[in-house]
Amino acid sequence: MTDFNRWLEEVAKYRGAVEKAHGIIPERRVALLQEISPLPHLEGFRQTPVFWLHGDADTIVPPQHSRDFAAALRAKGYPVTYREVAGEKHRDELAQPFQRELAVAANAAPQ
Repeated sequence: MTDFNRWLEEVAKYRGAVEKAHGIIPERRVALLQEISPLPHLEGFRQTPVFWLHGDADTIVPPQHSRDFAAALRAKGYPVTYREVAGEKHRDELAQPFQRELAVAANAAPQ
């Protein structure tokens, strides 16, 4: 997820766990979730190549989060590769077919 406020509205069943893990208090919920969300803090990715991978059938984190994040990085001219996999859900094994591309991207990153 790249916008915690939006994500927790979309998939509310994770709200309690996320808020507990981050010490979120109701009075500051919106501001605190904004602070830990990547989307409002794009400048932190200015020199960090990002390889973003998402299944289009993901019901845990809707794919639009990744689409929006990749588009925002591209709009700023920041280095981003975005791959969306048809029919895939939210699972670690999704990355297996992309290992070579991930390794090449990691080796191309500035040291």
